[in-house]
Amino acid sequence: MKVKIFAFETDYSEGYTLNEFFEFVEKRQTVEVNQTDHAPGHIVAVQRKGDYWVGLFVTVKDQKAFMRFRRTQKHFALIPEKLGDDVIAEFNHFVVNTNTSKGLYQWYHQSGGVAGLTSFLKTYYNQERDKKKQAAMDAKSTDADKAKEKQRYGMTLRTTLLCRNENFEGRVRSLAHIKNMEFTVKTYQEEKSDRYGPLSRFVKGKKEIVTFEKKVGLVTSVANFVKDQVNKAKNLRVEGVDEDGHDQIYKLLNDHDVFEETDYESILDNLKIDSSDLKAALSDSVVITRMLEVAEDKAKKLLTGRTRKT
Repeated sequence: MKVKIFAFETDYSEGYTLNEFFEFVEKRQTVEVNQTDHAPGHIVAVQRKGDYWVGLFVTVKDQKAFMRFRRTQKHFALIPEKLGDDVIAEFNHFVVNTNTSKGLYQWYHQSGGVAGLTSFLKTYYNQERDKKKQAAMDAKSTDADKAKEKQRYGMTLRTTLLCRNENFEGRVRSLAHIKNMEFTVKTYQEEKSDRYGPLSRFVKGKKEIVTFEKKVGLVTSVANFVKDQVNKAKNLRVEGVDEDGHDQIYKLLNDHDVFEETDYESILDNLKIDSSDLKAALSDSVVITRMLEVAEDKAKKLLTGRTRKT
């Protein structure tokens, strides 16, 4: 099984930045939900390391046994393995540039995806954002000023997966439902009764945003459109819902998609995660160390390409 490192970017409310939120998480050491000895749940820990936030996302599953496969020259056997009081857990690491809110995510089959991490974190994000929004609105005396503050704190936490054109179509086809699509036409064709009128001869391209109803065949139709447009359009973006019910946003990126692949077993040999010293588990993590090396090498142009007010 391969462990992959790919890129994503994060959007958030103007009033409550990602840096502020991660500072909140870092002070708490961890945020977790449904976490008991025998229940599935999630745990997130983050730490500031130079120009990056480094983090760990643990998914605890309600699974206390698995089947081991054993083969000899003449036959094979499936052998039940029980974990006693322990349960199965999956791990993901991430690094996020503090200036651009773009980052790298480590993933393998059946582990938690970026959408799952975002869905979990935005519960906490929204709670803290709403506290700050209410305080900001209470400090204003006019309805107009209150409305401005409400708008500043309006957005929730949202992540977008950055994809190369050869992988973009496949990701779109994996969605259960598509909400909307956005793209910019590279070359503009003037039409009769053009609404741009005298401006038409100056227009280089135009941005299109379309929204969809839930209908059978939509995902296939959008995927076919994407396949045709990946080399014709720019800023191609599709927003939808995956099979697990998580919001997914895919954005076409003419750069690396998967930056690196590593064998799962080689990572396990060096993986050390213990809640008694989460700071060391993050700062000394071989996975985090490698991801930061990729962030400062192969992915540096991508992760430092856009500066946001933080």
